[in-house]
Parts: sequence; C-alpha cells; structure tokens
Amino acid sequence: MSQLRQITFYEKGRIGKQKGSVREDYDVPFAHTPAFFGNHVTSCDNALPGILKHFWGGRAGTATPLARVPDDSVNFIGGFDDFVVGNMREIRRKFDLFGVTVNIICDPSETWNASTDGDFRMCNGEATQEEVGCVLNAKATFVFHEYCCEKTRRFTAEHDQEIIALNAPIGVVGTDHFLMTGRRIPAKLEMELRQLVDAMADSQPNLHGKRYALYGDADQMLAFTQFLRELSEEPAHVLSTNGTDRCASKVRPLWDASPYGAQCKVYPKRDLWHLRSLLFIEPVQFRIGNTHGKYLERHTGHPSCACIPYI
Repeated sequence: MSQLRQITFYEKGRIGKQKGSVREDYDVPFAHTPAFFGNHVTSCDNALPGILKHFWGGRAGTATPLARVPDDSVNFIGGFDDFVVGNMREIRRKFDLFGVTVNIICDPSETWNASTDGDFRMCNGEATQEEVGCVLNAKATFVFHEYCCEKTRRFTAEHDQEIIALNAPIGVVGTDHFLMTGRRIPAKLEMELRQLVDAMADSQPNLHGKRYALYGDADQMLAFTQFLRELSEEPAHVLSTNGTDRCASKVRPLWDASPYGAQCKVYPKRDLWHLRSLLFIEPVQFRIGNTHGKYLERHTGHPSCACIPYI
C-alpha cells in the first residue's frame, strides 16, 4: 500500500505541472509522508532527505546535479523539534559566539513566530534554495535528534560529511556534548554554564528524590532522563511510543550510573493508555510530556510538570 501511495504522490506532482496548477519552474521535492506506517518523526525524516536529494541531484532532471566543494561551514539538522522557536534562536546564538558559519536545515521558527501585521508570508525567515545547495559543501553535520533523523543522517554521511549525532541536549552533560568539539568555549557560554549549575544547586532541596513519568519522542526522553539524573531525581517511567529497543538500551546506562535509577523502567512502543495503568500501580509526583497528558491528570489525579525549551 505504501508503494501505491508513493506512486500516487509522484503522479499528482507530474499531472499538476501538466495541467498548469503547478508552474513548470516550481520546485516540488518528492517528500512522502507515511499514510499506513509511521508517525510525525517518520514524516520529518522522509521530508528532509527528499528535499536534499531534489536540490543536490539536479532538481528532478531539470538541472545539473550539484558537485561538492568542501568549505568550513557546518550543518545543523533540528529534526522534529517541539521547541523550535526558542531552540533555533539559541542554537544560532551559540554558533555565532563560536564564530562558526552554520547552515540550518529546516528552521520554521520565524514562521511559527511571525508577527501579526496583516500581511501573509508563506515562508518567513526560512532557508532559501541557495542555502540548501550550500549544505552539500559543509564539513560536518550536527543532528539534534538522532532517532528522528536516521535517514537524513545516513544520506548526509554518504556525501563525505562528519556526523555529530545528539539526543536533544539539555543540562550539563548534554550541553557539553554539543559544545565541546575541540574549539575553545567562549567566556560567555562558560559563565552561563556556571549559572546553570548554580540554579541546579538552588533547586536541589525542592527537587531531590522526586519521582517523574516521562513520555514523548525517543531523543527527548534520553535528554530528560539525563537531566533529571543530574538533579538527583527519579525518572520512574520513561515511555516513548515511537521509541525502539535500540533507543531503550541507551537509557539503562544512564540509570545504572546513579542510585536514583534503580527502580526506573523504560517502555518503548507504548502509548499513554499504558502509562495510565502505570500511574495507578506505581504513582509519581510529576509528569513531563505534551498536552495529551491532561487526560492522565483527569483520570489519575496526578499533576503535570510544564516542559521548557531544551537549551
């Protein structure tokens, strides 16, 4: 069925240009979203390499394929980022502090945060076609969400780029993994890290030993598990509907490194109905996840903890 679905997308694009509903010179990359298998993460990871293949490979036979000309820039792939408006601005700021030229692949932050001034702008502040072409020449690619961008990561690696795979870095360890790449850390970022440690120390009396239930995408769960461990808290239930057993195997070492992880469990390929049962049997004090969790609060009486931008 998925093959039939993809053929239909291809035919629609071709017929659209034949009928004149789509201009002949208008680029329409083949980015197939899943109809019968997958989720929002799968859609994102289909769309990104589809766009790159289109512009790098000759625009569906209408132009000469691009040749790689290596330069000193780096790429940043955010993947499916729930906190894109705050994160992208902060990521750009960090690269600017390092003096690094960065190509951000898919940055809808200015579209989501466009001003209400009466003017409609289809693409507000996003990457241009020329910038997508420059992505091919970068020496390295940062992948913000490893498990959200597996196809995109493999595709860019095939073009002689070093890949730095992250899991939505948050907290001390995650931020260090993101920033410590061999360059000297700017003094401003060093000060901000000290401020983070100070905030964590100030919060210790209120957070120490609290039990949490986490649910969300796999990379987010890895990030929050690591951060809660740094705060001496217990992520008792870590649930990811689109998580895999391979992803779950990365969570266990985080718990084994701390006495607060002894009773913690990870549940890949489970949904919120499973978490509902867990909350009745093994209650927690807080939950971290998206707004779908409000139904869990109604059914179980457990409070929610509001999520914050990762970086």
